[in-house]
Order: sequence, then C-alpha cells, then structure tokens
Amino acid sequence: RAEVRPNERMLIFDFGGGTFDVSCLECQDASHFRVCKHDGEPRLGGNDVDTALVNYSLNRYKKLTGTELFDPKLPKNKTKLTRLRSMCEDIKRNLSVSMTQELDTCDINGNKPIQITAMDLKEAIRDLIQKTIDCVKRITDEDGFNPGYIRHVFFGGGASNVRAVREEVMKMFQNSNFPDVNPYSSVAKGAANMAIADHQIG
Repeated sequence: RAEVRPNERMLIFDFGGGTFDVSCLECQDASHFRVCKHDGEPRLGGNDVDTALVNYSLNRYKKLTGTELFDPKLPKNKTKLTRLRSMCEDIKRNLSVSMTQELDTCDINGNKPIQITAMDLKEAIRDLIQKTIDCVKRITDEDGFNPGYIRHVFFGGGASNVRAVREEVMKMFQNSNFPDVNPYSSVAKGAANMAIADHQIG
C-alpha cells in the first residue's frame, strides 16, 4: 500500500508506444502536483522495441537455418513483415510474465520455430533501455532529485511492462516504492493521479 504525502517526490517513467517521457513530480496536496524536472525521447517507444525484436528474429532464424526467413526490404514481403511484427509484439508482452516464448515461423514462410527468452529480448533492446536510463539520470543528477530522494516510482505506457526495462529502473531506485498501476492506462501525471485516487494521503 502506497501513501503519497505532501512534499514527497516521485518519478513518472512513461514508456509509451511512440515516445518516452520521464518526469519528477512533487506532491503539493491531495490533488496538486508540481513538475520539477522533465526529460525524454520523442522518437523512442514500444514500436522501437517491436522493431528490435523483429530484427533479432530475422537474424536468429538465419543463424539457425543458414537461410533468410524473408527480406523485409522487399515490398512483396510487406504482409509477412506485418505478421512477424504482430507476433513479436505478442511475444514482448508474454515475456513479461514468462521466461520463454516460441515464434512459429510457419505462417511467414519459415520451417523452424525460434525460441526467444526474456534474456534474448533484453539483449535485443539493450541500447533502447540505455536511452531511457540516460534520460532518468539527467533529471536525477543533482541534490534533492537523486534516487535517494524519490519516494515513489510510477510506470506508465505499455513498454514499461517489459521485464528488462523494469529491472533496470528498479536497480536505480532500490529504496523507492513501486505502486502497482496499470502501465497500459497510465501516462505521465495521470499515473500519479491514479495512485492518489486509490490510496489515502497521509
């Protein structure tokens, strides 16, 4: 159970479909928050995670079989690419609650399934995760805003549900609380407002 009190500071980690935003807020009272610091990447989001997993799958299939699954650059393969992207999006979500998923390539001209683990996904998106962490570091690099002063961390946006993303953020804020809010329906300041509605302010 989280209690958000006046003068406490919180971090909103909003990793959405097409953008990434991180904000440091200070609770003024039950319904008012002050945005102290903000950073982000306007061209970084869950879509980039899907793209990275698509590329990983294509490369993995080629290593396993010695042949290409298909050439994603050819217009004639647009339908296959769309199908693979959809499959990778499902795998991304499923790997948040399981350690291994199977990519069945039969629907996209393949003849060998690909096993994708949570660690594989982490490696595929390592650079993307680092970009989000760099943004977090930029707004927590001075006294009063460093991780030790952040009482609560709220995750917003579907991509924040990726296990590897959460692990890196939680590693930075080991002494903070991580209230349970739905990352698919929570965005930026709205995430804090949801928590306020659900929990009594002390």
